[in-house]
Amino acid sequence: MDMIRTAHPDAIYEDEDRHAELQRDENDILWDARQSIPIPQEWHQHDIHLDELEDEMSHLKWMKQAQADPEWARRWIAHRELHIALKQRAATRNQIAAQSAMAGAGGQAPPEGAAVA
Repeated sequence: MDMIRTAHPDAIYEDEDRHAELQRDENDILWDARQSIPIPQEWHQHDIHLDELEDEMSHLKWMKQAQADPEWARRWIAHRELHIALKQRAATRNQIAAQSAMAGAGGQAPPEGAAVA
């Protein structure tokens, strides 16, 4: 896939590519303990960021560094927890908006776990 991207420098890529690339850049910053921790933003696609982050954290090189420097590992964990918190906040906000829309339309939301036609 990377070869395709470099072969077509003017191509327009999906948002997923941008978010994955951004998280890879943030991972590079996290590897360098001298830099400040990147702060996730509400508009990030957190699932993509978490996939990239957790993939990096699953490598043996990361695990060895985490054992050697627990404070360094805490920076990664804090970054991950911020993405999770923002993802949960967005999900709650979306659920409230959907319930408000249903109430405004005079309908009721189906019970949790019920099949929706």
